[in-house]
Amino acid sequence: MMKSFIYRIIILTLVAMTMVACTQDEPIVSGNAEMTITYRPSLGGIYRANIGDGTGIDQLIVTVYEGEGTLTQKLSYTQDWYDAERYGIALTLLEGHTYKIMFWAQDADNTTAYTINNDGTISVNYDAYLNGGFAKMEQMDAFCGVSTITVGSQANEHKSIVLNRPLAQLNFADNTTAPTQGSHQAVVTFHSIPTAYNPFTQEVAMSDANNDTDDVTFTFTDFPAETLTVGSDTYYYLACNYLFANDGAADNTKVDVTIDLQTSSGTSIKKHRFTGNKVVDIDPNMKTNLYGTLVQQPQSWSVWDGSSTTQPTTDAQNRYTIDDAADVAWLCYNANTLDENKTFVLTTDIDMDNHAITSIQLPAGSTLDGGSHTIKGLNLTGALLGNATDLTVNDITIDESNITSTTHTGALVNTLKGSATFTNVTVQNTAITTTNGAAGGIVGYIVRKSANDRSEQLDVIFDNCHVIETSIQGTTSNGHFVGLLRGYDNGETVQFKENCTLTLSQTATIADDFVSPYTEGNEGAWLASNDYSKYNGWLGNEECYRAQVYYGANRFIPRWDGVINKSAANIEPLLADATYDEGVTAGSHRYVVYSAFDLAGVRAKTNGAPAAIYLMENVDMNGQGADGKFFVHSKFTKSAADSKYSTTDDDNHFRSFDYIDYLEGNSHDIYNLSIYSTYNGATTYYGAFILYCRNTTVHQNVNLRNCCTVVPHVVKDNEDKSYGAAFVCNNDCATYTMQNVHAYNCSVFALQKTGTLIGRLGVNNSATISDCSVNDCYIENYNCKEHQESFASIVKFYTPGEVGGMFGFVEDQATITNCHVRRTTIHAYGQNDKNYIIYKIPGRHVSKFIGDIRTSENTDDSIDVIKMTNCTVDDATTCTQRYDKHSSTYTTIGKVYYVSLAGDKKGTVTYDGKNISF
Repeated sequence: MMKSFIYRIIILTLVAMTMVACTQDEPIVSGNAEMTITYRPSLGGIYRANIGDGTGIDQLIVTVYEGEGTLTQKLSYTQDWYDAERYGIALTLLEGHTYKIMFWAQDADNTTAYTINNDGTISVNYDAYLNGGFAKMEQMDAFCGVSTITVGSQANEHKSIVLNRPLAQLNFADNTTAPTQGSHQAVVTFHSIPTAYNPFTQEVAMSDANNDTDDVTFTFTDFPAETLTVGSDTYYYLACNYLFANDGAADNTKVDVTIDLQTSSGTSIKKHRFTGNKVVDIDPNMKTNLYGTLVQQPQSWSVWDGSSTTQPTTDAQNRYTIDDAADVAWLCYNANTLDENKTFVLTTDIDMDNHAITSIQLPAGSTLDGGSHTIKGLNLTGALLGNATDLTVNDITIDESNITSTTHTGALVNTLKGSATFTNVTVQNTAITTTNGAAGGIVGYIVRKSANDRSEQLDVIFDNCHVIETSIQGTTSNGHFVGLLRGYDNGETVQFKENCTLTLSQTATIADDFVSPYTEGNEGAWLASNDYSKYNGWLGNEECYRAQVYYGANRFIPRWDGVINKSAANIEPLLADATYDEGVTAGSHRYVVYSAFDLAGVRAKTNGAPAAIYLMENVDMNGQGADGKFFVHSKFTKSAADSKYSTTDDDNHFRSFDYIDYLEGNSHDIYNLSIYSTYNGATTYYGAFILYCRNTTVHQNVNLRNCCTVVPHVVKDNEDKSYGAAFVCNNDCATYTMQNVHAYNCSVFALQKTGTLIGRLGVNNSATISDCSVNDCYIENYNCKEHQESFASIVKFYTPGEVGGMFGFVEDQATITNCHVRRTTIHAYGQNDKNYIIYKIPGRHVSKFIGDIRTSENTDDSIDVIKMTNCTVDDATTCTQRYDKHSSTYTTIGKVYYVSLAGDKKGTVTYDGKNISF
């Protein structure tokens, strides 16, 4: 155990004054009578030791302020310390004025640590001192004194000023093995640290201990020969820091700090954090030494004889005190008889000497406080604490142990039910094996107390936890920290804080059987630009895939594996409760979707039946497949004769929904959706996330990112109907609403009636499309001419076209408002080839926004009305141009027409209120 001890020294030394003074030339403010005040500075509180002896002080800065609430700097004057100490500092001031004067003595080599501000405060910047060790740290030593003076009429007044450290010196020391340069390094991380000091109020500003980004870490690799003697014991210094501190015992400054002694390669030997009620108190002008055993384990252990058991005693706080290995043995057989919500405190290091023993079954709500001690030599069937409910574990190390089980298991817990917090927990040099279940470095399996109770909140936090050179083997799944999580919905949260670490042995790698969906590359596209490989395999796997899983500050989502929930035989999707809208179709099943696995499950469950879907989280469909290469633009071949995509099962293709009558995206994202269409019916190939619409349909508030649809070429007797889109392929329903739907970096490959959001909009329907966009997308169609069969009749024709950046083909009643296409490429084969005419029928029209608009006769002799308002295409969007230029006068629309021979009637098409003639 690391013991803490405060060793404080205050020595006041007045330096003899001389009769010569250094002066500045001009008074601070002219107009009143000028008086000269001479200050004789000296240093107080000098330590009688090499560390902090003040010998580096060689510069004095004198700063003069006026004002009451807010000070205003009048003068800042720098002087060599030797001259100032020997001759004094003479200031020419104005009679009757009141000044506040600060004297700051420092090492002149310190050019970045301290900044004296105009308002009288001093801010500190540690950046230049993070890796400099003891040698550099001494440059941060500094002394400060303040004087408030109202200038009288005496011509030349002399004053003494003693400067003391506004800083505390915080040292860490060890008493077992002297750390050596090249073999060790000490890493000191302050989770709360002073950031500024006001010498006139003696107030210190602190960083936020709860914000990991505010952590400040110092590394020491040079270790002084000087030692610390306490009684008859000798301690070797590991680290030294100078920190601002409040003056006065009642206002002492508290810092949350971790000391981690490591090998030179960065492997942790021993780590301890002073937090909670164990934060370090520091005071200015005082030295605080924290000393104990860090470099190696203590040589004195409580070793179990393999048979003895003793019942732990209770202390004044009614906590069970574990001070002998036999206490551990007693708990293994009797802990389950104790009352719930008890605390167990380890007060010594325990060696169970590899004797076989059973798990400790702690009562629900228990707390195990390891007191920074170690238990080693465990030979257990099951985890140390067995199955646990609502558990707290802190400040403990499990070392050199062997855990075997026939169920879920980990070093500390087999199955954890309910919430838990693990703080300052280390598992090292340990083997964890199960023959039937999940294995985790700390916990085997996490589940609610009632597995499917959606009203129960579960929170499990790993804070400053470490798994070091530990082997883990399970049959269900493996995780370096947690083997398996049952995430029934997002009421379950597991968080691995940024300060947790995984250290593999020199020969180990992330094994292939660590099947975690939460690994590098499986964290969602919004994190893909960062390296999160440190989290590979921390969580083995998840049942249901609906929990909230955080690594550091970032929530990760699991990617679909292409298999789970692909058929209705897998996990049942979650039905929405009564708080959700029934949707638009009577009898529709209502599903809440928390992950890609849910989306696959709903698709398998509905199998073409009506459905209402509510996206509760972002989902990642992992369309890139096992090789990590998504088949977007690179695999298209610019409509050459062989322009087709060959697919394999590894690409995680998602089978399209036939219908989603109501989709509420809640502004969430669908990532990496891969649609490779299959033959549908006698004459058509369709491809999109949703193939059709019917009755009354609403799709709103959803984003598609990096999604791709591929519709292969097919030749039929009459016409090639190869329709494609990223979102909806063939809209044909009574009333259709699309609102706030956006596509980003999506690709579509089909023949005709092809658009990014909708391939074909409208047959016998009324559509309202608003506030939608297409961004950085790509559309291509293929050369069906190269694949045509013999022409037995003139009625055979193969006509690519009706391709648009947002919609391929629009007809019937439609109102399109505030929709935009940006930075999108439409590459349509044959459009710029005047020879591309099959039996005098050219390819159909293509444009940046809508490929073709066709009006036709509706029932009751009503005429189609298509209105577009505030719809734009930016200059970065490009499109293959039609060779004959017989297009709409609006360059964003390929053509507006009706076919009189087919009985169509000329409808009305308006663009921002103006009729389009055709």
